[in-house]
Amino acid sequence: MTKYTVPVQGSYILTRNRQYDTLIDGRGRIAPSQYDLKMRISIPDTVAKKAGLSKEIEAKINAAIKKLDSEYVIYLDSIKGGKLKKNDIFATGAYLDENGMLRHGLVLNYKQDYRKVETIMPRWYNDGVMAGKNFEDYIAHEMAHIMPFQNCVSEVEYIELNEKIRRQFIAGISGYADRSKDGRECLAEAFVRYRNGEWIPDEARKLIRKYILHWRRV
Repeated sequence: MTKYTVPVQGSYILTRNRQYDTLIDGRGRIAPSQYDLKMRISIPDTVAKKAGLSKEIEAKINAAIKKLDSEYVIYLDSIKGGKLKKNDIFATGAYLDENGMLRHGLVLNYKQDYRKVETIMPRWYNDGVMAGKNFEDYIAHEMAHIMPFQNCVSEVEYIELNEKIRRQFIAGISGYADRSKDGRECLAEAFVRYRNGEWIPDEARKLIRKYILHWRRV
């Protein structure tokens, strides 16, 4: 079993925007067919510094975000840093801004050693623990925690859909997803394998079609 894990429950708590080191991208919510702007968002310097990111790893994470955004419409409104649980790598989820608007953010963990994580990623993949083997895959996992909720306008909509996806557990995608017993993690891990052309259960492919593929850029 791996010492490190991608966040599970902590990724989905709806909160008011707290005093993280934050970069906000204030895009409006419009239909994908009308949305042709790319995200202009990257890790803030203060977050990279406090997270102890090397320039190389910072560049890899930023490149992964840009790559995912070139493939899918993603409403990533902020990149933050905070002191998460020791084993958390990233956290992703919705929060309410100061105007009560639903936003989506990515959080880096100031307690994490990202250089060590990068060296262990291939082993986790080879052991079947995780679906991803590099930072691009892990960012894909996190973006799959955002895209299903991008049409949610209210907190109530988000909570209801969040619970609906949570209940759709599918076994056999990765050891991490199996241990979580959580449909949200199954969907995110399945999306990673889908992008990499790997086998996933038919039920997982259906979930990806239902919750993610309509955000794919044409």
